[in-house]
Amino acid sequence: DATARAEMQRVAYEEEEVQREKAEGQQRIEALDEEVSALRAQLQQNMEEGAVMRSKMAEMQAKNAQMMGLQSEAVKFTLQCLEDVRDGAIAKELSDAKID
Repeated sequence: DATARAEMQRVAYEEEEVQREKAEGQQRIEALDEEVSALRAQLQQNMEEGAVMRSKMAEMQAKNAQMMGLQSEAVKFTLQCLEDVRDGAIAKELSDAKID
């Protein structure tokens, strides 16, 4: 009888151990599910922020290209003005030289 009772206690203990391990496993699964959900939300937020940053970068690149184009046109205009002034001064010198 004592042997049977000891065997029943051992079986009960083993069943409790199995149930405890199952409960711990379920808790771990639930914790991992929560972590996955949080990471997915963070990933979505990061992807949205990345899209905004790419958009801003493209806008900045377009503005930079436009500014470089304007600077190039300003330099061409300035050089043309200087050339016109030089040509005008040369023409005046030649005209003054012919008058003398």
